[in-house]
Amino acid sequence: MRQPGPCVRAFCESCVLFHMSHLKLHFALHTSHCTLHTQNFTLHTPRFTLHTALFALHTSLHTALLRLHTSHCTLHTSHFSLLSSHFTLLTAFFTLHTSHFTLHTSDFTLHTALFMPHTSHCTLHTPHFTLHLI
Repeated sequence: MRQPGPCVRAFCESCVLFHMSHLKLHFALHTSHCTLHTQNFTLHTPRFTLHTALFALHTSLHTALLRLHTSHCTLHTSHFSLLSSHFTLLTAFFTLHTSHFTLHTSDFTLHTALFMPHTSHCTLHTPHFTLHLI
């Protein structure tokens, strides 16, 4: 095989040099691009950390408010149950007192009815004693 001439050799060497320069430039640009992305991520990481912390705080606050609201509703339910029991007890109390009053009224009516014949009997005897006294 025959050796290439000096022009061809010079052309081939310039192509190799061009290709090597192109690769160096490509890797330098790629490295710069990666460095920019790294710096971009480095800048964004605290922001994402802050957003994550704020979201966690927001979620905790909403959870606490939900628990407080649930406790508040439970307290109201217990209060209304207590009031309902109280009014049931008052109704029973008034029913008992109404029955007691009715019993006393009946007792008074009975005593009045029993007293009336006694009064009539005394009225009958009064003229009789008056006559004996005279």
